Formats: sequence, C-alpha cells, structure tokens
Amino acid sequence: MASGSNLEREEDAVPGSGSDSDREEDAVSGSDADREEDAVSASGSGSKSHRGPTIKAKANKKTVVTYNKRGVPTGPGAKKLSTFEGLVARSMVPITYDSWLNVDIETKEAIWEYVKTHFKLDQKSRKQVLQSTGIKWKNFKHYLYKRFIKPLKDDKSKEAKKKLYTPPGKYPSVNKKDWKLFVSQRTKPSFEAISQKASANRKLTGKEEEEIDRAECWKKAREKKTGGFDPDVQKVVDKIVILKKDKDYSDDPMGTIDLLTEALGTVETRGRVRWMGRFVTPHQYFLIPRNVKQYLKQYDKRMNKRLKVVEDELARRRCASTNASEGASNSPTLSNEDEPPNVPSEQNNKIVAKKKEKKAADKDKKKKAADQDKEKRRKTEKEQRKEEQRKEEEDGNRK
Repeated sequence: MASGSNLEREEDAVPGSGSDSDREEDAVSGSDADREEDAVSASGSGSKSHRGPTIKAKANKKTVVTYNKRGVPTGPGAKKLSTFEGLVARSMVPITYDSWLNVDIETKEAIWEYVKTHFKLDQKSRKQVLQSTGIKWKNFKHYLYKRFIKPLKDDKSKEAKKKLYTPPGKYPSVNKKDWKLFVSQRTKPSFEAISQKASANRKLTGKEEEEIDRAECWKKAREKKTGGFDPDVQKVVDKIVILKKDKDYSDDPMGTIDLLTEALGTVETRGRVRWMGRFVTPHQYFLIPRNVKQYLKQYDKRMNKRLKVVEDELARRRCASTNASEGASNSPTLSNEDEPPNVPSEQNNKIVAKKKEKKAADKDKKKKAADQDKEKRRKTEKEQRKEEQRKEEEDGNRK
C-alpha cells in the first residue's frame, strides 16, 4: 500500500515556505501537463526561473466544498479540491500500476482520509473524489510518457538511454525503482500495439457515431436477445418505420421534433437529448437558434423550400395533363377517360376547361391547407420557445 511517505517527501523537497510552493495549480491533465516547465533556479543574469508543479498543499484550515442539487461540487472549493486531487494522485499512488482498478483498497482509503483532512466533504462524495483522482493519476502517467519517455525511447545513444532511465527531478515522489519499471512497461512492444489499437478504435467509433441516428439506437437498445420487441415497444418501432416512409428526415430537424420524438409522442426533457449523451443539449442537436426571430426566419426558409417542391410537382403534372388533353382534342375520337366518342368539339373544349378549373381549385385548396399548416406549426414552435425561455429565466432567478 502506498503510504503518506511519498507525499511527505514532496513536502520536504520544498525549499523553505515561500509562496511559490504554497500556490495551488490545476491537477495535471493531458493538456495542462504539456504546459508545465521544469523549475529552474536563477544562476546568472541571463537565466529565468519558471513555475514548477504543485508539490505541497496549503496547511490552512479545511476548505468547505459546496454542492449543487445534483451533488456536483461547485464554486471555489471545487476548484481547490480538483487541484488537491492532482497533487494526491502524483504523490500517493505509484505509477507502476497498470490500471486504477488494480490500485489496492488500502491506498484508496488512505487517499480519501487524507483529502478529508484538508476539505469538508459530504461522505457521499467519496466515490466521486476517488474517480476524479484516478483520472488525474492516469493523465499524469500519460504526461510522463509523452514528455520524458516517448522522445527518447527510439534513441539508441548511451546519453539518451541514461536520460531515459533517470526519474524526472520535478516530481520527488517518483523514485528510481518505480521509474525504471514504468519505463520498461511503456517501451514494451505490447504497450505500443495496445496504444495503436486504441487509437484506431477511437477513429472507428467516431465514424459509427456519425452514421447511426438516435431512433436506431433506441430500437437496438430495446431489442430482445432472441430478436423482436415487447408489444409496447413494437408499436413505437412500427410507427418509426411508417414515419420514415411518409416523411423525409434526411435534413436536420427544426424545433424539438424529429423521427424519434414523433414516434414516441413525448417532447424532449429540458437540457438533454435522449440517446445523444450527457453533454449534448437540445440547442446543439436540434439546431434551435437562441433568437426567436432567427428561428422563425430559418423555419420560413425551410417551409418555403418544401412548398416550392410541391408546387413544381403540381406544375409538372398539370403540364402533362394539359398536353394529353390537347392531343385528345385534336384526334377524331376521344379516349374513354376524357369524353365518349362522337362528342362535338365545342362541348369537348368545355369539358377540358372545367377540368382545368377543377385542378386550379384543387391547387389553391392544397396551397391554402399548406399555409394553414405552416402557420399552425409556426405558432406551436413559437409557444414552445417562449415556454423554454420562461423556464430558463425562472431557473436563472432561482440560482
């Protein structure tokens, strides 16, 4: 079990009690660690000292950590806690473990108890603190590999090999024995193979996520191992199939209505989108502009585009029908569809004129119905948007 001796060695390594050693910084992560520089002492007029990593925590009274209604740490205390977790991850957990899951229970319990000596925490946040510490520990190991091992592992010179197996002086808690074992683990061909495979999987996963829509995800999650669905689920699945045939959902949805929303018949929960992950908001997925006028403008543009397609199709059919009627009127005998044979030409022209009037009336009727549907949907979307804004304002006022 990793004891507090590593942390004590880091504290002892701090020269004096200057403010630089007491300042807290964010925990080492993939991006933050790349920006760290070695602490260099001033030795001449041309040299410059740089900020090193945090290796000692403040010895002040306990910091109070506040939580929101979902139990997530917030405020200044949360930031200090995150910084402290990074310090603990570097100091109390050996880098020789392959995974955070392999770290023994005693070490994790010691971490939790040590964090509680510096922060006033809810007992329920133990799992949260340990998970966060594990992430920072993993990022720290990645930083060590990227900064101190990867640039030298393929260099065969004696100087490079000596430098490779020398622990970084900026982290006193990393002893020589652990460092040599860590280097040997990270330079094995098996580690490189795993790394390349993981990189390829990440790229492949990204492509699959772009191709699968959330309606298909919903169906797949409810499919039985033996195939098929429960009766209640089957009704929604059938509706999805019908809606796919009746409507074109290839374009990005407007408002908060898409294929899955229509099939389920329930609106999206505020602040999240079903089957799109915890960080995807309705504004991101449904492309809802925050400005109502901008939203209505985009909605009108989309509806006009669809209306134009319908009008073009009606015009094409009307033209084809007119050509067919003119061809029939020029022939000595009319078809059964247009008029019985031996009907005088003047009477035939009247029939054709009536058909044209009927088609024009049908067109006007369809256009009027489309306009009414358009106006109805516009009002509905506008009311939904106003309701969302009102709820957001209420949430903001409560906060």
